[in-house]
Amino acid sequence: MSDDSIGNLFSSLAGHLIAGGCTYCDATQKMTEVAPGVWRLVVAHDDNCPSLRARKAKSN
Repeated sequence: MSDDSIGNLFSSLAGHLIAGGCTYCDATQKMTEVAPGVWRLVVAHDDNCPSLRARKAKSN
């Protein structure tokens, strides 16, 4: 892998809170490596986020 590979970029972001991810609230995002070369970006919404409430309502 070269120094500018996507894996290196994701590694540099791993564990840091990244602002954004939702247009309806002050969400944060966190990148984690779940297996070698497999990455997950998780968005943490505010509790009162209308987008999150709507998604939860659909799953009930």
